[in-house]
Amino acid sequence: MTTVDFWVDRLDEKAPRIAISNGLGGPATAAFFRLRSLIVDGVLDGNVDVTTASARVSGRQLRELVSGLGDDGRSIAVGREGHVDEASLQQAIADHGWYFASAVEV
Repeated sequence: MTTVDFWVDRLDEKAPRIAISNGLGGPATAAFFRLRSLIVDGVLDGNVDVTTASARVSGRQLRELVSGLGDDGRSIAVGREGHVDEASLQQAIADHGWYFASAVEV
């Protein structure tokens, strides 16, 4: 593994894309493994293989998925706002919304 990218697009209305990216370890890696586990454990209906994971998630599920990822000041971006802290990331998520979360390990 050299890099991990985790991104989220809102399905039910137009909203800025959430993107998390890092090298060998960090918030995107944690989000990838959390998403993968939720799919494998049957909590989420999605697709998973060795290097990718994707699933439809509610805002509430997404909020839990990204909670506590940490804030290194450069990994998390929301739309054109650029890099944001974890509190801003949480504010960008609507509990009642529907999202599509994807992750890839390259």
